Amino acid sequence: MEKLLDVTEIAELLGVRTTTVCAWVARRRIPHQKVNGGLRFSPSALGGWLEAQAYPPRDGKRAGKAGASS
Repeated sequence: MEKLLDVTEIAELLGVRTTTVCAWVARRRIPHQKVNGGLRFSPSALGGWLEAQAYPPRDGKRAGKAGASS
């Protein structure tokens, strides 16, 4: 069984505030579990969630160059 992470650890890992993580939990936007009344996060579930959030590459076009003329 993997070690579950708490809100502070997840916030540090993602580079956001703990209040942001709690808001995501309240909106059910991030996978979480409640253990003895505390929020816990599975690293493997979080990894899958992050992959699902990723944008696909743009067919070889560089970002910020759309509409630019030479």
